[in-house]
Amino acid sequence: MNFNEFTKLVESFEKPVILLEGSRNVLENDIDSLTILAVKLAEKFPQALFRSGGAIGSDNLFTQGVLQVKRENMQFVLPKSKKTASDKTTTFFFDTLSESEQEEIFTLAIEATPAYKGLIDFYKKKKPGRIFYKTQYLLRDALKVCGSETLQMNRADVGCFYINSDKPNGGGTGHTIRVCRLLKVPVIEQTEWMKWI
Repeated sequence: MNFNEFTKLVESFEKPVILLEGSRNVLENDIDSLTILAVKLAEKFPQALFRSGGAIGSDNLFTQGVLQVKRENMQFVLPKSKKTASDKTTTFFFDTLSESEQEEIFTLAIEATPAYKGLIDFYKKKKPGRIFYKTQYLLRDALKVCGSETLQMNRADVGCFYINSDKPNGGGTGHTIRVCRLLKVPVIEQTEWMKWI
């Protein structure tokens, strides 16, 4: 997708939601590109909302760019509710969803990544531990894409991702991309968006 096509897509939505995220491991030569892209998008689309999980690496670099331009258009999606210091940004929490919406996300996450069924079954038992906390993040990743009626959180319309070429389908980023594709949310990887900057 070239930038003109991306622009037409984004402008076809009244209040577009753009995912900006990816791998924790960013090549040194690519670091500036992520923030430059986010600045470009935030300036070009002042009506857009930008959504991230706020992790170190790609998420943080993209976020820095949006915050430089329009702080109030930044949304964070976290697994567990807590006080946040991010003024003028919006934060959503997976654990504040109703049980019925959580069940819908369990189903969506398993459909996107069947290998995670065992993790999600374990999560449902609500036994704290490493597996429980890891699974919270995978469920949060699905929420970032599908949104929530209860939280008044619109579904994502498009996602720009920075992919770890060593593990292109791995971890939370690979899972988020599979959820996007399942819900027919267009995915733009750095092989495309780096040509825009």
